[in-house]
Amino acid sequence: MNYDFGVDSIQDMIDFFEFNRDMALKKDRNVLYFACPKWTLDGVWESLEYIQNRPPWHWDAVQSHILTYWLYHSDIVDEVKKALAISVADQPIVVARIINIEESKAQLERKINY
Repeated sequence: MNYDFGVDSIQDMIDFFEFNRDMALKKDRNVLYFACPKWTLDGVWESLEYIQNRPPWHWDAVQSHILTYWLYHSDIVDEVKKALAISVADQPIVVARIINIEESKAQLERKINY
């Protein structure tokens, strides 16, 4: 399976959990948002472990894609780290997203063909 990883935003932890509470209940999710309080590669790995109701994806492939992103987009990684450091939120976190590309395409095709 193919996956995509990216940074969605920096926001307060409480705001993220209110948003993500509803998203976690969806069965057919092709996009997963998760919180990273520590914006390091180890922090991202740790955050992945705490995701509840994880979709049945190939998680080794997800981690491989995140590692590739981290290596080839160090400029974005550094900018996010700087933005997190100066955030005015009470408990700032990085909200990242993983997209299952194949499931997204299939979902779009179902909607088009409906």
